[in-house]
Amino acid sequence: MADDNLPTIWEADPHTIAKLSILSSYLKAWMPILSSQAAGLGLEEVVYIDAFAGPGQYAEGEPGSPLVAVTTAREHAKEFKTPIRMFFIEKREDRWKHLDELLSPMVSGRVRNVIVERPI
Repeated sequence: MADDNLPTIWEADPHTIAKLSILSSYLKAWMPILSSQAAGLGLEEVVYIDAFAGPGQYAEGEPGSPLVAVTTAREHAKEFKTPIRMFFIEKREDRWKHLDELLSPMVSGRVRNVIVERPI
C-alpha cells in the first residue's frame, strides 16, 4: 500500500459521501437478515469488521464508516435476534485516537443487541 500522507482528518470526496450512503442502506437491509439467519443456525453473534476504519469522521463533521455502521445498527427499526459485534481497526495511531474518542460513548454495554468492541 502506498504511504498515506493525509492528515488525521480530511475532507470527504463526493464519492466517499455516496459510498457511506450506500453502506448505510446496505446495512439497514442486511443486518436484520444476517442476525435472523445466525439465530436460525444457532450462532451466538454476527461479527462486523471495518479493517480500514479511519478517524471516524471527516473535516466537515460527516460520519465515517464506523459511525455509519454503529448508528445504522442502533437506530434500526427492528431488534436483532442475534447480537451484532462490531470491530474497528485503524493502523495510524492519530486516527485511532480520534476514532476511539468518538466510539467511547458507544462502547458502554450492549444497546439494541449491538456490541462495539475496542480492538486490543
